[in-house]
Amino acid sequence: MTKTREKPAEKIIKPGKDITAPNADTLKKKLHKTTAQSTVNLTLDFAGVKKIDPVGLSVIIAAHNTLKNAGGKLTLKNVSDEFSNLFGTMQLDQHFELQ
Repeated sequence: MTKTREKPAEKIIKPGKDITAPNADTLKKKLHKTTAQSTVNLTLDFAGVKKIDPVGLSVIIAAHNTLKNAGGKLTLKNVSDEFSNLFGTMQLDQHFELQ
């Protein structure tokens, strides 16, 4: 009998506000809670996000690394052109999918 690999759960998190230092800890806790439960494919919905600072960016990168190591993936949805350009400049678009 062969074991079938479970399909990762699909989860969506909507920060709904800027991903900056004052909000980063709350987002980090949500991401940790979601990724600690099981292997997940996580979508971070950027609707309502107008700013990202280095602290917020580090939270997103850490989530990507955690998911990748667990066999999941990170997708960023509703990404503005400005953020898409930022992620492209930093070559982060090679590590997670932008929609």
